[in-house]
Amino acid sequence: MKRLSVGLCAALFLLGCTEPTPQAKVEENARAEISKRLQKPLEVTYGKVLKEDEIEAMNKCLSADLVSKLTTEEKLFLGGNTAEKTKVAKEADNVASKLLFTSNEFKGSLKTCSAVVGVVKAINKVK
Repeated sequence: MKRLSVGLCAALFLLGCTEPTPQAKVEENARAEISKRLQKPLEVTYGKVLKEDEIEAMNKCLSADLVSKLTTEEKLFLGGNTAEKTKVAKEADNVASKLLFTSNEFKGSLKTCSAVVGVVKAINKVK
């Protein structure tokens, strides 16, 4: 009986790991992952011309804007569970290229967010 309950618990745990992640949670996780990946490069690149709170605001805005430009598979790669990430692992290169400061997606998001945050002049000093 004890073995059966341990086996059942393990099966339920593994089932929970493969259960699809709700779309809102995937997007939230993807935003958090992008934010984490952009934090240091933003600080290094714009740290001398922006205040800390402006960098945080830019990071938050860029993360949200970049997530909106990702495909569903790319969002799953960044914010899905382990099983979902494994299924869409081929999207890793696409995601990495879109998060580069030289990508069209990033440049568009940078223009939008620098206007939203009100730091266009400071951002243009770095270019």
